[in-house]
Amino acid sequence: MEEEQGQAPPVIEKQESPKLPPVRYEDVDPYTADHRDYLLIQSRVNLMAISQMSDLKANLMLTLSAVLLQFALSKVSDHALIGPKAHYWVMVIGALTTILLCAYATLPKAPSMKQRIKENGPLPPGFNLLFFTSFITLTPEEYKQRMHTVLSSPPRTHDAILDELHSHGRYIARSKYRPLRLAYIVFLLTWVIGAVLYAMA
Repeated sequence: MEEEQGQAPPVIEKQESPKLPPVRYEDVDPYTADHRDYLLIQSRVNLMAISQMSDLKANLMLTLSAVLLQFALSKVSDHALIGPKAHYWVMVIGALTTILLCAYATLPKAPSMKQRIKENGPLPPGFNLLFFTSFITLTPEEYKQRMHTVLSSPPRTHDAILDELHSHGRYIARSKYRPLRLAYIVFLLTWVIGAVLYAMA
């Protein structure tokens, strides 16, 4: 008994669990993969929120620039005002430039597909079956036929949504945020240059 109590307990070696291969896109059943649908829906919601936020910022800059333009024009046209008016002219030019950039950012822009698509033929580059300026070039019968093909399986539907998300993101980045960023820069430079000229005067 004493010898048995003095013996150390046997060491049990832990067996490593076999490493599972990484799950690929094709390995998941597309008919039960709800996480993909949730991700696509959330991506679309985020893009819509970003687009609305850019329009809100553009409208805010339009209002501020219009007020600044009205103030600067009243000073420039005031003949009773004595002294240099260079800083007021800077405000006029800067406010007008900001207004034009913000108006361009909020201007509806959609590329029109003028190329005629042959029946059952390949779609041209940049064609978006989920965007109205693209699918209006198709006849109703051809549009239904192509949509039936897209909706025939979840992978095809996911690919169509991904193409639409990518084109929407490029549109926001190029047609909205780029001119809006320039408008903010011009507006800030207008105040800086105007303040410097006013101090020098």
